[in-house]
Amino acid sequence: MSPCMSGYKNFAYRYYRCRSRASGQPPCEGIGISAFEIEELVRKTLTAAAHEQDFVSAWGRLDKWQQVKALKSVLKEVRFDPRGESISVSLHDDAVERLRRHGA
Repeated sequence: MSPCMSGYKNFAYRYYRCRSRASGQPPCEGIGISAFEIEELVRKTLTAAAHEQDFVSAWGRLDKWQQVKALKSVLKEVRFDPRGESISVSLHDDAVERLRRHGA
């Protein structure tokens, strides 16, 4: 999925859309998710399922808004499966150091 933005008058709407067309596959139908919704899901997934204790400790010291800002720097890949409505997350090898730069 890739980030997109659309607007109407003074409002900007951020969302993520399917990128299957970019790899030569037919596009997913109706697959667009609000940026807030998917970012919140990723933030909660990291909070609940982080495996490395150093990461869990550093992540837990950030407040919700610091976590949202840190997502971009610590995430290596996020995969969303619309059929199973599941999400998988992988982190950069130096995710703990990146979190510390965000104030942890």
